[in-house]
Amino acid sequence: MSKAQAIVDRLQLVKSVGDGKWMACCPAHDDKSPSMRITELNDGRVLIHCFAGCTPLDMMAAIGLNLPDLFPDDHSQHFRPIGPRRRKTPSEDEFLIEICKSARAEGRRLTTEEKRAEREAFLRIRGVK
Repeated sequence: MSKAQAIVDRLQLVKSVGDGKWMACCPAHDDKSPSMRITELNDGRVLIHCFAGCTPLDMMAAIGLNLPDLFPDDHSQHFRPIGPRRRKTPSEDEFLIEICKSARAEGRRLTTEEKRAEREAFLRIRGVK
């Protein structure tokens, strides 16, 4: 049984919409009509998409499968989930520029020294200075 067929067999109101393509009710939300697209690629990978916005992780979890189940067995060992993106900590220069922006937004005029510091910070960020 193909990976796509194993997924399709767990879904409701499945309709074939082409060779290796199906539409079905999304298991991750209260779906009344098919909003989930399933596509089997030539290399055995399976693409899933919910037009209502559910994530592949949520869709697979709702049918008792994991994201590696979207890949052929010979590729599953290469699958490594990506963790949440780390938010970049702003540099002192970026922080200074944001303070100046906030001051302007509040209607405060920057001093000549503040404007100079802001410009230098901007140039350092751009790699000019």
